[in-house]
Amino acid sequence: MSRRSAAGGAGGRSAVRGPRRTARGTTVAVALAGVLTAPLVALAPAAAAAPETPTAAEAAADDRPVGVRLTRLEPRTLLPGATVTVEGELTNTGTETLTDLDVRLQRGELLDSRAELQAVDGDPELRTTVATPFQDVAGELRPGDSVPFTLTTTTDALAIDAGGVYPVLLNLNGVGADGTRRRVGELTTYLVQPPVLPVTPIGVAWLWPLVERTHRDASGAFVDDGLTDEVAAGGRLDRALATVERLPETVPPDGGEPEPVVPVTLAVDPALVEELQVMATA
Repeated sequence: MSRRSAAGGAGGRSAVRGPRRTARGTTVAVALAGVLTAPLVALAPAAAAAPETPTAAEAAADDRPVGVRLTRLEPRTLLPGATVTVEGELTNTGTETLTDLDVRLQRGELLDSRAELQAVDGDPELRTTVATPFQDVAGELRPGDSVPFTLTTTTDALAIDAGGVYPVLLNLNGVGADGTRRRVGELTTYLVQPPVLPVTPIGVAWLWPLVERTHRDASGAFVDDGLTDEVAAGGRLDRALATVERLPETVPPDGGEPEPVVPVTLAVDPALVEELQVMATA
């Protein structure tokens, strides 16, 4: 078995577990930051370590000597088949030169409730469900040096096929001075795919008012011929009716007379109808 296979199969983790570096790279994660913050618990003070015994912080630094800083994570919200691009910078804060660096994304189970988000945020280990292939980063990273990296994958490779929040781990592996491949850096964040809403047609209808100011006085006599101009060819009321008559029509599924594609209701002023009737009989 190759060194990379051994490291990849075991997640590239050594026996010592260091503190996890986390980044909340999505809008949903930021919005839920208050919910995801675990309560503080008071602990009894531990006995001081002997001077010659390495502290937990020193062990963690040796275990994960590379700091990971994200500068780009796109898209913020995923669509089916989307390309996921992760860019950032790797900084060697340790004391040994690291070679043969490569990085991959590992995702955990789909989270679709607030309780699941809170539980995962307090879990020190990401339970990997899907892992993408490793991608090369740089030939060597000396102590104190920094190098940029770019990782590109797809939602298909991550098997993201449903709406929800997916915790992901950026897993950086490398070879130390002893020639052993191990995980040397990591960072966790979230990818979000909104739920796909069912496509339903939106009902639309028109309410078409036909109104006109009165052209008669209190006795009912016409004071001008303005209404004649409005209903004549090219007049305003004539054009309004012509527009309704020219609406596209379709035959109902069960047959019958063609109907307008969009239902139209004419709201006619009763006073206008009366004036037209009087004018027609005059």
